Amino acid sequence: MKCVANCYPLCYLKAYQRKNYLIGFFRYFSDKISTLRQELDHDAEDPGTETAESVPKFSGDTFRNFKEITEQEVKNILRASPSKTCSLDPIPTKLLKTCLESILPEITNIFNQSLSTGVVPDSFKKAIVIPLIKKPDLDPEDLQNYRPVSNLSFMSKVL
Repeated sequence: MKCVANCYPLCYLKAYQRKNYLIGFFRYFSDKISTLRQELDHDAEDPGTETAESVPKFSGDTFRNFKEITEQEVKNILRASPSKTCSLDPIPTKLLKTCLESILPEITNIFNQSLSTGVVPDSFKKAIVIPLIKKPDLDPEDLQNYRPVSNLSFMSKVL
């Protein structure tokens, strides 16, 4: 049974099959991340790899003056952005754009605080990860044929 995206539609699987399918993806992507982290840790320990001291110093212009973004700039960016909504969004994007004038000062403040301190709000760091098959002609039962796609909240994409 295959759908247009050449994957098994979870809605047609029995509950235990769905659970096993999802657990399989979770384990596959988690193991992949663990392997990458181990490789990075190993590379960092390897004396043949570059260290912070061996990398040439940056010689271009530095970021000396931070100019806060204005409400008008934030408004223009938000209005120009696609109105896609993610399940992580507290309100639908279309509704946010409708009441933008009343919440614009708060949004601008959040953005300026984040940009000036280098701290991103925790809620902006969350994503819904969806496995997407790499090519339509690949075997949908082989988890290696999938890549993770992260759906972010609207505000985290704009920031």
